[in-house]
Amino acid sequence: MSPMETVILRQHTEAFNLPDDPFWQRLRAIWAMPRSEGHIPDGGANTLAEVEKLRKEWDEHQRMLEQV
Repeated sequence: MSPMETVILRQHTEAFNLPDDPFWQRLRAIWAMPRSEGHIPDGGANTLAEVEKLRKEWDEHQRMLEQV
């Protein structure tokens, strides 16, 4: 950018939201999920545990395929 160029920043107050955009539809669905009373968020620990379990299962599956 040369020293003579100007950049203008504007703040828009209205939210950009397309009602039929799949991304926003999914977010709305997530936000609408009821939180069970007494539920304590785990910060994703259960999700990470599930991913690790699936990885181990897949690794075992791959080992069995390689033996065949």
